[in-house]
Amino acid sequence: TDPDADAGRCGVGIILRKDAYGLFSVITLTKGGPAESSGVVLIGDTLVEVNGRPVLGMSLAQVKQTILGPVGTPLKLVLNHHHNGSVERREVCLFRGSLRSSAVNAGAITMPKAPGGASAAPPTWAVNESEAARLYEEMSRVWAEVQELQQRRIRAEKALHAAEGLRVEYQEAVDKILQDNIRLEKEIQHHGKELNRLKQQRMKIQDQVDNKKSAAAGPNLFATPWGGDA
Repeated sequence: TDPDADAGRCGVGIILRKDAYGLFSVITLTKGGPAESSGVVLIGDTLVEVNGRPVLGMSLAQVKQTILGPVGTPLKLVLNHHHNGSVERREVCLFRGSLRSSAVNAGAITMPKAPGGASAAPPTWAVNESEAARLYEEMSRVWAEVQELQQRRIRAEKALHAAEGLRVEYQEAVDKILQDNIRLEKEIQHHGKELNRLKQQRMKIQDQVDNKKSAAAGPNLFATPWGGDA
């Protein structure tokens, strides 16, 4: 992650190597760079996260692009420090670019210089030790708020996508019910017509039966076939 690797973008002065297990180890620290000046990042450390994003599974080029950014912007790294068989997880917030270091509360901080090495007025660049500490804390707080807002946005997008999925499912269910209603209505109309046809057919059959009954009864057997008394 050479600070001069991409025009207009810089890193924090660390060079990484990816091993056969996909782990990224710090093999070089640029002298006077943000990482070296912090006193937290050491050669041999294993990079775990960059701005909250796990690097495991990334390529070296992807990690580099994640670390690079505009000069003076904060970058949060999570590293594993190996010492005497134990592993210590460390978090450090650095600022991209050419930085100077200052000791504050027994901890190293790094703040950017103005372009060309000249000092500029705060709050963009620190001009003294107390201003460096204040600006570091302020930018770290803002960075944490930005990260929280990004997480909220991600959660909101997931909730929106879930709600959209439910809406689509509901709409599909409604459409299916409407289609079923139309189909059932057509079936009811068809069965109604068929019922009317059967009723008419039954009436015709009944008329035929009645006519045959009348024909089978014949003339009145009790009537006198000729006039006069018997």
